[in-house]
Amino acid sequence: MSPTVLEQVSGFNTRLEFGASLYEETEFCLEAGRAGFRIRFVPEARLEHLVAKTGGVRVGVRRGYVYGATHSRALVIRHHIAKRHWFYSLIKASCRVWHGAAFRRSPLELIDGLRAITTRFIEGGIARKCGS
Repeated sequence: MSPTVLEQVSGFNTRLEFGASLYEETEFCLEAGRAGFRIRFVPEARLEHLVAKTGGVRVGVRRGYVYGATHSRALVIRHHIAKRHWFYSLIKASCRVWHGAAFRRSPLELIDGLRAITTRFIEGGIARKCGS
């Protein structure tokens, strides 16, 4: 019996489960593509969240959401973007943080976002677990 895509890719990246848990499915699909699988969009597909029936993000503090989102974005850039594109990708991610912080007039949000980008990008790392 051949391994499933979940087994071959070794599951989801546990480093992306921080804060808002963003980019898990994007990173998984990129890994599946590297392993030779093709991902197909099926518009009729529906997903029922088993924990939170109402949907949405469950980060109580906006700064925590920003830190979690930029944390995950930096890890995906580091792992999936060619090195020659890192600088441009990090500038774009930083601009996104700046724009959100400026819109909400939150300098602490800007600091948190930039800290997440730099520390997580420098730290890098991929940790995987197989889903059930």
